[in-house]
Amino acid sequence: MTHSRFFVSWTLAFGLLGIAAPVFLMLRFQVFHVPFGDAESFLWPSSIQLMALNTPAPWPTIIFVYGVVIAENVLLYCNRGCGHVANSTGSPDDP
Repeated sequence: MTHSRFFVSWTLAFGLLGIAAPVFLMLRFQVFHVPFGDAESFLWPSSIQLMALNTPAPWPTIIFVYGVVIAENVLLYCNRGCGHVANSTGSPDDP
């Protein structure tokens, strides 16, 4: 597997984790009524922006805020995936 395919596959895998973490945490909250805590802020760091919804808001605003927060989480996870690949593959000039 070439470096670029390896890079893209790891980045996409981490991006999918960036989507899966918020979805899992929201489902857990809805089903089991478990409040957010330290683990959630670690797995979904951009969730702090959900405080914008503390006041009543129309549905388009709620959907927009959740979309932005989840998209930011995906970008954070993709960035972590890129860092993982960059640290694990070494320099392309290495024999």
